[in-house]
Amino acid sequence: MQQGPRRDWSEVERTTFLGVEVTLVSPVLGAQLGLPRGTGLVVERLSPRSPAAGVLREHDVLTMLDDQILIDVRQLMVLVRNRKEGEEVTLAYLRGGQKATAKVKLIAQDMPKYPMGGMPGPMPPRAFPRGGPGAVQPQPAPAEPGFEGGATPDVVPPVQPPRPKSF
Repeated sequence: MQQGPRRDWSEVERTTFLGVEVTLVSPVLGAQLGLPRGTGLVVERLSPRSPAAGVLREHDVLTMLDDQILIDVRQLMVLVRNRKEGEEVTLAYLRGGQKATAKVKLIAQDMPKYPMGGMPGPMPPRAFPRGGPGAVQPQPAPAEPGFEGGATPDVVPPVQPPRPKSF
């Protein structure tokens, strides 16, 4: 199996920052909340002293940023990073099944630079200030000789859920 290019996590860029780590809403949770299929992002973690820290809580479900329905983690990253420091955005979210909105003023912060086309997989601890999200990363099991991805003919590796990303 051919691996993609290695990423240099020492490269950072000054970019706008909201301060949330999010994952996609599961189909079950989305159905329970009455969300349109494939929409919403669950707040997994908040960065202390970030714009979102005073407004959002863990487990809130972000539904919109300004007029954009949130459907993807990468979409949120692009929406935030395409704004300027000091711009105010409106977040629509659900907390305990109740709709709410809040205005948040974005700040600038040094963040890992994402090369063309994408968000990376798990980042090393130095990618986040003070050993925050991503500080402990599980290591993949060594591959058995002769089989791609460590699978044997009788064993299929488990599917890992996507890791939350910070913005």
